[in-house]
Amino acid sequence: DADAVLGTLAHMPRKTFDAAVAAIVSARRTYVVGSRGSAGLALVLGMGLRIFLPETRVIAVNVGDEAEELLSLRRGDLVIVISVLRYSGQTLEILRFAHEAKARTVAITDSPTSPVARLANLVLLVRQTSPRTMAGYSAIASVASALTEAVAARRGGKAGKSLRKAEALWDRFRVHARESR
Repeated sequence: DADAVLGTLAHMPRKTFDAAVAAIVSARRTYVVGSRGSAGLALVLGMGLRIFLPETRVIAVNVGDEAEELLSLRRGDLVIVISVLRYSGQTLEILRFAHEAKARTVAITDSPTSPVARLANLVLLVRQTSPRTMAGYSAIASVASALTEAVAARRGGKAGKSLRKAEALWDRFRVHARESR
């Protein structure tokens, strides 16, 4: 997993990463899509982005309400899909629909020839480790974290204000346990 993270960071073109961050920051609304093993990663990325960009939506394909979630998708929106080998058919259909709606698309995937990479406007490639029984998600988690931090940095002072507002709500709703260390 460490090799996958380091390989991903070493080989991801800065220009592509920066273009993805710019697309996220400039979108009217961002949709983050993940299915099966990628659903948790989509949730992590979506929750992180939503702190700084409240018009971020997470579509967990497993829930079954993706059609309703996509009703307002249009030009000016961004769809980020996370999909690695064994690629989700539903994720591919969401990408096709995004193109029909004239939305921009970003794929976080493991191969430049993957079906999601071929459909996306921007592709963030992650390195996978040697063959194993389950896909490795550590490199994707690192990319999700890097995207969230880059968006926060791009938002500057607005990011701090958003984070303080989120902290106040987390306290109000007792999201985090209060215990001494």
